Amino acid sequence: MKAYIIPYDVTSLNSLRHSDISGKNLNNIAEVNNTLDKITYFDDIYMYCDRSQAFRKLIYNTPIRENADVYVYQLMNGRTESQSQAIDNWDIIDGVKSGKYTAYSEIRSVNWKYDVASYHIKVQTAIETNNDLFININEAESSELSKLKKHFKDKKTEPLYEYNIIVPTRWKTITLKDKLKKGGKTNSDTDALTDWQEVLQDKIKVDEHGEI
Repeated sequence: MKAYIIPYDVTSLNSLRHSDISGKNLNNIAEVNNTLDKITYFDDIYMYCDRSQAFRKLIYNTPIRENADVYVYQLMNGRTESQSQAIDNWDIIDGVKSGKYTAYSEIRSVNWKYDVASYHIKVQTAIETNNDLFININEAESSELSKLKKHFKDKKTEPLYEYNIIVPTRWKTITLKDKLKKGGKTNSDTDALTDWQEVLQDKIKVDEHGEI
């Protein structure tokens, strides 16, 4: 697991006090918790936070492994806006539709809403159409925490299987389009042979159920 926390302050992605947090690679839940504890907030601020800078860093500066499941959660407890119309949460919502991201959900403080009611409904509808979550913090903290866990599990993709296969000239690594099966018809590299025909079958153990 790799987690990245990208905070935004009043007018930008991060201030000096968050420079050691923003976009830092976190490898386990303990690191996530410790990093969250370092984030502080301005009190009595009525300006809008520019969320576009955070999304820009996510899209252009956050390393994401190819074929990885990518879950994006925006946590909101105050006013936000996108000062850059070119970068916003819609880029991530559309990215879920195209398969670039696994999920994008918004978790809000109690009674938090977008200023324009029609826009609030538009965002909620788009997120829920992707089978993602648009919930408040009370739901996330209470028994509804199970909803977060179920959502994560339901959207998790099946692992891609990679095998080294021998071809006449050299080793070649391919990513199979489906799980390797005895006698299977899948042809991942679209040549004249199926995946099963290309492997060294005498080197593969198949159980009584046909599982490898």
